[in-house]
Amino acid sequence: LNELNTFYRKNKKIIKVDESFLHSFSEEMAEEENELIPRLKLGLKKLKAIEIQLIEMRFWEERKFKEIAEILEMTEVNAKNKTYRALEKLKNIMYL
Repeated sequence: LNELNTFYRKNKKIIKVDESFLHSFSEEMAEEENELIPRLKLGLKKLKAIEIQLIEMRFWEERKFKEIAEILEMTEVNAKNKTYRALEKLKNIMYL
């Protein structure tokens, strides 16, 4: 593993892109974001309150699972499992 890390550290490749590519890429990303927002809102409406709370505490408030578990009076493992199940549910709602 160390040899692989050393190899890739020494053999870094730099790719240069022109400004027109960056401009078109940023426009493309903005269009995708505009499509995602309504799907995200719809997905959040379909989640249970506890699922929304878990996602909010983990990703918006940037709390650790241990802290979330203490607040919601559950085990750390349970907080982690429920959070990732809620994310999976949200992903399925948004992309199906």
